[in-house]
Amino acid sequence: MIGALLFRPLIQESREQTEQIAKLQSELTRERALHARSAREEELLKNDPAYIELIARDRLDVMKPGETIIHLETKKPK
Repeated sequence: MIGALLFRPLIQESREQTEQIAKLQSELTRERALHARSAREEELLKNDPAYIELIARDRLDVMKPGETIIHLETKKPK
Protein backbone atom coordinates (compact mmCIF):
# COMPACT_ATOMS: atom_id res chain seq x y z
CA MET A 1 0.00 0.00 0.00
CA ILE A 2 2.77 2.43 0.91
CA GLY A 3 4.63 1.47 -2.25
CA ALA A 4 1.59 2.32 -4.35
CA LEU A 5 1.32 5.73 -2.69
CA LEU A 6 5.01 6.42 -3.30
CA PHE A 7 4.89 5.49 -6.97
CA ARG A 8 1.56 7.15 -7.80
CA PRO A 9 3.12 10.55 -8.66
CA LEU A 10 5.68 8.83 -10.88
CA ILE A 11 2.98 6.87 -12.69
CA GLN A 12 0.92 10.04 -13.21
CA GLU A 13 3.98 11.90 -14.53
CA SER A 14 4.75 9.02 -16.87
CA ARG A 15 1.19 9.12 -18.27
CA GLU A 16 1.38 12.88 -18.78
CA GLN A 17 4.70 12.54 -20.57
CA THR A 18 3.28 9.78 -22.79
CA GLU A 19 0.33 12.02 -23.70
CA GLN A 20 2.69 14.94 -24.41
CA ILE A 21 4.84 12.72 -26.65
CA ALA A 22 1.77 11.59 -28.61
CA LYS A 23 0.63 15.20 -29.01
CA LEU A 24 4.08 16.31 -30.21
CA GLN A 25 4.32 13.40 -32.64
CA SER A 26 0.95 14.37 -34.11
CA GLU A 27 2.08 17.97 -34.46
CA LEU A 28 5.33 16.83 -36.07
CA THR A 29 3.39 14.76 -38.61
CA ARG A 30 1.23 17.78 -39.50
CA GLU A 31 4.29 20.03 -39.81
CA ARG A 32 6.07 17.51 -42.05
CA ALA A 33 3.02 17.32 -44.32
CA LEU A 34 2.87 21.12 -44.48
CA HIS A 35 6.57 21.27 -45.29
CA ALA A 36 6.22 18.68 -48.05
CA ARG A 37 3.29 20.61 -49.53
CA SER A 38 5.22 23.89 -49.41
CA ALA A 39 8.29 22.28 -50.97
CA ARG A 40 6.13 20.84 -53.77
CA GLU A 41 4.54 24.22 -54.44
CA GLU A 42 7.95 25.90 -54.44
CA GLU A 43 9.22 23.33 -56.95
CA LEU A 44 6.20 23.93 -59.20
CA LEU A 45 6.62 27.70 -59.01
CA LYS A 46 10.28 27.38 -59.99
CA ASN A 47 9.87 24.91 -62.84
CA ASP A 48 6.29 24.73 -64.16
CA PRO A 49 5.09 27.65 -66.30
CA ALA A 50 1.61 26.14 -66.56
CA TYR A 51 1.29 26.10 -62.76
CA ILE A 52 2.49 29.70 -62.54
CA GLU A 53 -0.10 30.68 -65.14
CA LEU A 54 -2.83 28.84 -63.25
CA ILE A 55 -1.99 30.52 -59.94
CA ALA A 56 -1.63 33.97 -61.51
CA ARG A 57 -4.91 33.71 -63.40
CA ASP A 58 -6.71 32.50 -60.30
CA ARG A 59 -5.37 35.24 -58.01
CA LEU A 60 -5.73 38.04 -60.56
CA ASP A 61 -9.12 36.84 -61.82
CA VAL A 62 -7.91 36.87 -65.43
CA MET A 63 -9.45 34.72 -68.14
CA LYS A 64 -8.45 33.68 -71.63
CA PRO A 65 -10.62 34.60 -74.59
CA GLY A 66 -13.65 32.32 -74.71
CA GLU A 67 -13.42 31.30 -71.06
CA THR A 68 -16.02 32.02 -68.41
CA ILE A 69 -15.11 32.45 -64.75
CA ILE A 70 -17.57 31.11 -62.22
CA HIS A 71 -17.24 32.11 -58.55
CA LEU A 72 -18.78 29.91 -55.88
CA GLU A 73 -19.44 31.54 -52.55
CA THR A 74 -19.86 29.62 -49.34
CA LYS A 75 -22.32 30.56 -46.67
CA LYS A 76 -20.78 32.37 -43.76
CA PRO A 77 -21.71 31.00 -40.36
CA LYS A 78 -23.73 33.39 -38.22
